Amino acid sequence: MIRLTRLVSSVLILLFGAAPLTAAQTATGSIAGRVTDSERQRPIANVQVVLVGTTIGTRTDATGAYRLGGIPAGSATFRISLLGFQSASRTVSITAGATTTLDVALTS
Repeated sequence: MIRLTRLVSSVLILLFGAAPLTAAQTATGSIAGRVTDSERQRPIANVQVVLVGTTIGTRTDATGAYRLGGIPAGSATFRISLLGFQSASRTVSITAGATTTLDVALTS
């Protein structure tokens, strides 16, 4: 009887103990990059980088850098904007578990 209990326990642990990652954990990636002024080649701070159709977004730091996680895998369009510059839209492919680089130069 003890052997049967151990066997059943082992099978249950194998089936359920190593539960697969949820879709949310495996089906997202990140995007990171830098936004610069196309004329001066200098970084631009406080630029909004937003995943179109969502509330997912961030702003660039003082070096023009940004990083945004939790982006659903697949094709994604980002809007990059700051008052005084022409807005830009870029579509990239997001890979689950990876970081996609998107550098953008805005025109004033």
